[in-house]
Amino acid sequence: MLTHYKVRYNALVIFVHSCAGAITSYLALNNNDVGFSKKQINLLYFIGILASVLPDFDVSLIILNITRYHRYLVSHSVVPYLLISLLLFLLYAVNKNKFTKYVAIVFFLGTLSHIILDYLVGGLVLYAPITYQRFGFKIPFTGTRLEWVLSYLSSKYIVFELMVFLSYCLVLLKEKNIVFRTMPLLMSLTALIALIVVLIVW
Repeated sequence: MLTHYKVRYNALVIFVHSCAGAITSYLALNNNDVGFSKKQINLLYFIGILASVLPDFDVSLIILNITRYHRYLVSHSVVPYLLISLLLFLLYAVNKNKFTKYVAIVFFLGTLSHIILDYLVGGLVLYAPITYQRFGFKIPFTGTRLEWVLSYLSSKYIVFELMVFLSYCLVLLKEKNIVFRTMPLLMSLTALIALIVVLIVW
């Protein structure tokens, strides 16, 4: 089970998704009339970046032997995140709190960035639980870990990952927010440490 997990998942994936969430949050917050405090901006970045890796928490179910499938659960569907975002927008309609509105925006954009990347790189159950049909561009997971890595790095799919990383680096030159600058790397390191601990004690 853990071998299956190691082959299909690693800290680099968390880093790329975190970068995507940082970029979408930046686009949402890079508005002169937002008018939030530094703490509020930090929190919005935190929510947006965390949302961008939220779908991959189904990996914890793999580790716990609850499932052996990644990207086949409702966590990799746009449906639950759309519903949560709509509920947040309804809350905003009631309380007229602009911060609530932006929580909904960065949350949805963060999760949507993950869904789009996974659609382009491997595919996922886009409309679960309405249907568990897999949508997107599939990548065959065959051979050893090294063979898979070499195959992936030489495939067209790596272009999407590089575009996200380069976009993040470009924005990094301009955006000085501490959460934007550090959270993707910290989340990646956390995922890597967690994997190492699991492999040692499991």
